[in-house]
Amino acid sequence: MVCIESRHVFFDIDGTIAENDNPPSRLTVYALRSLRKCGHMIFICTGRTLCDIYPEITLIGFDGIISGAGANITVGRRTIFRRAIPKTLLNITAGKMLKAGITCVLEGHSQMYILDGKVTYDWPTIKVHISRPEQLASLENIEKLTLHTSDGMQIERVFTFLRRFYDIYEHPETGFYELVLKGCDKGAAVDRVLRFDRALRKDAVAFGDSRNDCSMFRSVGTSVSMGNAPLALKEMSSVVTGTIKQEGVYNALVNMRMIPPNKMRRQP
Repeated sequence: MVCIESRHVFFDIDGTIAENDNPPSRLTVYALRSLRKCGHMIFICTGRTLCDIYPEITLIGFDGIISGAGANITVGRRTIFRRAIPKTLLNITAGKMLKAGITCVLEGHSQMYILDGKVTYDWPTIKVHISRPEQLASLENIEKLTLHTSDGMQIERVFTFLRRFYDIYEHPETGFYELVLKGCDKGAAVDRVLRFDRALRKDAVAFGDSRNDCSMFRSVGTSVSMGNAPLALKEMSSVVTGTIKQEGVYNALVNMRMIPPNKMRRQP
């Protein structure tokens, strides 16, 4: 059992505290709110851009939000860091995606777009589809890209270019790639929050389940991977907990003695 005193706790959203745009479980909400009652500070640290974080998450009550996998950081009501993909780089990148036929979600601070390619991709909340380079002129504040490829050859055509400017997170089980600007990953964002609050890395905790959480785990003293996390993440974790369905976040925080057990929880 890991027993730790901490003031800063960072949580990924998808696969960690919730999944598929569903609300978190009752015990997860209890756990997160209990952390604040116990004097800890809690932060979202997600690959989602701010416009894609839904109310069932934000209404829990967080002390800050890291969104766009690190491209945007708010602490309280103050934005302490924000970096969009430069317009020239975005146009060049999108042009290469269109030429290669790669479907790409352009994830903006306040709106999201789909760059049409060979893979048919529909997202109910995304209304604007882009199929011609001239449509890119009006886009602003794009913070992150998600690529959906039809085969490995597509990404190979642009990989050398992409890795010069972006950190690339591959999800081989589903065939898509996340791209964030170099220097804007989750780990760098956690470091920025800790510096802003004059907090120590050893006193920070992070929960995650995906490859883009690796940098976040390297920036904290205690890292907790979910039961559904890939092996590479589990191997670098201080603690491996259960899945969302197994109430992994709640159980880990109780076992780490950071929150009290929920007295109203039904016993099996």
